[in-house]
Parts: sequence; C-alpha cells; structure tokens
Amino acid sequence: MAANSIYPTMNVIPQYQMDDFFESDNHHHFDIDVLNLPETYSYPDLAIPHKHSFYSILIVSEGEGMQAIDFTFYPLKGGRIFFLSPHQLHQWKKVTRLEGFAISFSTDFLDTLITDREIHKDFRFLHSLTTLPFIDIPHDSFIRVLEIIKHIQYIYSESSPFKEKILAANLCGLLYTFIEFLSPRYRYRGNKDLHLFTKLTDLVEDNYKLHLETGFYSSSLHITYQKLNRLCRHFSEKPFKQFLIDRLMLEAKRMMHATALPVAEIAFALGYDDPGYFARLFKQHYSVTPTDYKESIDLS
Repeated sequence: MAANSIYPTMNVIPQYQMDDFFESDNHHHFDIDVLNLPETYSYPDLAIPHKHSFYSILIVSEGEGMQAIDFTFYPLKGGRIFFLSPHQLHQWKKVTRLEGFAISFSTDFLDTLITDREIHKDFRFLHSLTTLPFIDIPHDSFIRVLEIIKHIQYIYSESSPFKEKILAANLCGLLYTFIEFLSPRYRYRGNKDLHLFTKLTDLVEDNYKLHLETGFYSSSLHITYQKLNRLCRHFSEKPFKQFLIDRLMLEAKRMMHATALPVAEIAFALGYDDPGYFARLFKQHYSVTPTDYKESIDLS
C-alpha cells in the first residue's frame, strides 16, 4: 500500500497498515497485535525500504543480520528490543536468523484506552528521533519480557468483553518494564529538562520546514539560545543547529526515496531558497551530492 503524497511519485515507498500483516479470518480487529518475528520477516517487500502507519516493538531473542531505521543500520542480536514509530523508514538486510516477536499497535490504541496523560508522557521513548531506537536487556529480564508477551498472546486468543482494556494494561506493563532499562535522562516522570526537550522536539517537528533560523525555537520556548543549546547537547549529544540540520537532511533523504522531485524542488520544499547551499549541506552530511544520491536510488 503506497503512501499518499502531494508530490509526484516515482520511487514510491510502501506504507503498511496493521491489516496488511494479518489474514482476515485471524485478525480480531483490535488495534494491537502480536506476530512471531519470522512471520513478519517472511513478507518479501519488507527487504526494501518501507513505512508503517503504526508503532512496532521488535523483540529479538535470536538474530543475525541488520535492520535499517531511517537509513541507519543496526545489528540484530538476542536481547535487543527495537522501537519503530509511525512513518519511520524500515528495512531488513542480510537476515540469516531471526527469532522473537513483533508487537504492533495503532496510534489511537493507548489514547483511547488510557486517559492518564502522565502515562502517555512516560512512553515518549517510543519516538526514537533523538535516542537510539533500541535497548539491550540482560537475559533474566528478557525472560520476564517474553513471559509478558506470551500472556498478551493468551489474552488475545480468549473471549472477554474487557479484552482491549486487559491488553492495554498488559502493554503498559511491558512498556514500563522497558523504561527500567532506559538511561535515567530519558525517563520522563519528574524530569523537567526532558519535559522541555520534548516541547523542543515537538516544535521542531511542526516547524523545521518553515523556520531554519535557530532563534525562532528559543524565543518560542521563552529560553535563551544558550540554554536551548545545552538542553539539546544533553539529550541528543549535538548542538541545536546540528540537531535541526539533521532533521532536515533526514527528510531530504525520505523525499528522494518517495518522490520524483528534482533536487532543487526538494531544497525549496524544505525551506532552502538556495539549492546550491542545500547541496553543499547534504554533501557535508552524507559525503555524497544529493544528485548522485538520488541517481543511486533510481538505479537500485
């Protein structure tokens, strides 16, 4: 299923819905599902860059190979848990062994069933734009994770008028288990600096194509640029200007994969009035010109 776009498309990136992974006879039409990872990997189109419209948590108990998330490749290995948020680009590569589970849930699932906004804030780590998109868990704790997942599978197979609420409660329990293994700086509860950084990342997501000037972001948050920079270095390990450019360059790559726009039009769409300046930034970032990168996509 192709993603909708206002731009002319050529190298269309498939975007999958939850129903694409389930036979209609077996899918219970809930907004949460569990699959064995070998079943997920068996879909041949997943070896090319694609997107999901939903969250996915990939729990790897055994693995050899790689997977790419937004063009960065990460090795598969036992005890590693990956977090994919909607619309990130994903791709399997050179996978020779894969065991584990994939838990998928819609963007509405937690919103509908959990009304405590503080709980939603705790789960911001699912948006991995600023952190590594995985955690590694010790063996004993990983066994506990597998037990929760098997319990979720059991609940899923049972008949109950409260099934969705029970599934949501168990998913929350699983996500809080993952929080135990996050670096303390990425734990949301009681972390005022992380609250502020979250506002910053939201502001960037809403405005990065419209506002390339860094002063817009500090003034919008009513803080000095120095504090903005310190905040960004603490949570993303890069200065804010680099953080903003990284987001723009990521979107440039996504657009090159998903549209037939020439490089100059991509530059304009991202807020750059000078395509030459955009091309120099892109080459500094990826060590290849945007034209050469786009041609390599067309030939693949």
